[in-house]
Amino acid sequence: DDYYGILLLKKDCTDDQIKKRYKKLARLTHPDQNKWPDSQKAFQMLGLAYGVLKDPSKRRSYD
Repeated sequence: DDYYGILLLKKDCTDDQIKKRYKKLARLTHPDQNKWPDSQKAFQMLGLAYGVLKDPSKRRSYD
């Protein structure tokens, strides 16, 4: 999976951009807010991508 692609970001994005984009997309895809059939899966993928990219050591390993 391309974690940057999931968050619609470029690889050279800042930590602040990652956080802001995650919050925005999480609000849009959260299963309690969205009745789209795949919202649960999309929300989980966002969480996985954010979990890696927000952590500097995990992000370095991923990159």
